[in-house]
Amino acid sequence: MGCNSVGVPLPTEMTMEHYRFANFHLDVRRQRLYRDGLPITLTQKCFAILCELVRYAGDIVTRERIADAVWGPGAASDATITQHIAMLRRALHDAGASDVIVTASGHGYRFVEPVVPAENSDTNELVDALCENARYFSRLRSDRALRSAVHLYDRALALKRDAVPALAGKAEALMLTAINAHAPGMPLVGEALEIAEQAIVGDPTDADAAYAYGLALIHHDYDWSRGLRHLDRAIERNPAHEEALIARVLAETYTGAFDAAETHAREARITLPDSHRIRFLLPAVHVFSRRYASGIPELEALCLVRPDYWAAQGLLGIACYWSGAIDDAIARWELVRTGFPDHESLWQPGVRIRVHGYLLHAYATLGRDAEYEALRAQIERLRQTRYFPALTDAFEPLAAGRFDDAMAPIHTSLERRDPWTTRLGIDPFFDPLRDRADFQNILRVLFAHE
Repeated sequence: MGCNSVGVPLPTEMTMEHYRFANFHLDVRRQRLYRDGLPITLTQKCFAILCELVRYAGDIVTRERIADAVWGPGAASDATITQHIAMLRRALHDAGASDVIVTASGHGYRFVEPVVPAENSDTNELVDALCENARYFSRLRSDRALRSAVHLYDRALALKRDAVPALAGKAEALMLTAINAHAPGMPLVGEALEIAEQAIVGDPTDADAAYAYGLALIHHDYDWSRGLRHLDRAIERNPAHEEALIARVLAETYTGAFDAAETHAREARITLPDSHRIRFLLPAVHVFSRRYASGIPELEALCLVRPDYWAAQGLLGIACYWSGAIDDAIARWELVRTGFPDHESLWQPGVRIRVHGYLLHAYATLGRDAEYEALRAQIERLRQTRYFPALTDAFEPLAAGRFDDAMAPIHTSLERRDPWTTRLGIDPFFDPLRDRADFQNILRVLFAHE
């Protein structure tokens, strides 16, 4: 069975089935068998055999099929299978299910009790289970995990096409795919906007739907005012909605509404005092409003507690860089670029991509040609296997003062709706362009609906 980077079976290969027979409930995903709601203890192999028999209830399941499914091809003898079938029969008998497995002499075994798939008897339960697992994968943020989340949400929508949690969740997963630079913003953010709108129509009071719709409005239409209104509604309905709290503060920061962003960042800390991601917001406001001396101490403290929080490390690098501590900045960015995340980290793939651009700027500025060329070559190699936003190519021309050359990738990024573009209004790397008419035109497009 294939696994993702943290060893969790991928949903494309992971069964999510529920079955009922007599007064038993077989939950394949959680590897649980219940009788009248009470758990029945089975060994892992016995449970796997039961799953195989129940899936093909009424049909003969050969010994070879059981061996391949449970142990792997050629890994179990007939004697081993016979022993485990006997153990399974005994456990089922003790639980009140006698004679449900019969032997098809010379062929295999047949499960003879009528089986009802839970999809037919309890669709809502399965939809909820699919969405729950999809949310887990969305939190991981990696490309493969987000594709798995979208797949799970699609399965939920195939069962119940108007399921608001699945619609809102899929819209968020598509947005996260773009935000974390796994693919160009378009057409993902366009699809996310359509799906989030369906979720809002389905349940105007749902906090997740309001959050997903607000996020999509900002990144697709650059409609900051409507997007912020929906983020506000999400927070009104769920004051502890971490994603909406973060998105609101960042949107206010990107539009230069620093006072509102700082107020909301402080309020969010009261609501979710233990969240490292919430703690990140106030120093982010300080850094992007050029108050580096205020942002650096908090970011250093946060990075000390969570050195794997790449967003904090990357932002601390920005604050150090523009405060003149260039070597410290490079050290932070190199840590983000080369550090290996585990599944408990607050790693964000989009941050790792962005620091490539920052490092290009730093190495070009310092004349460290060997390091610059090595990084440039690595980016080109990476582009053979993954998406790199066009904005990455603006940093070296910015460092060299070739501002006309820097504008081309900025235009491309805008056309693609790459979410990184939304930071152009406040990112200090782009300060040299602010008096140019063509850059002002881009900012007008970005903030026409502010």
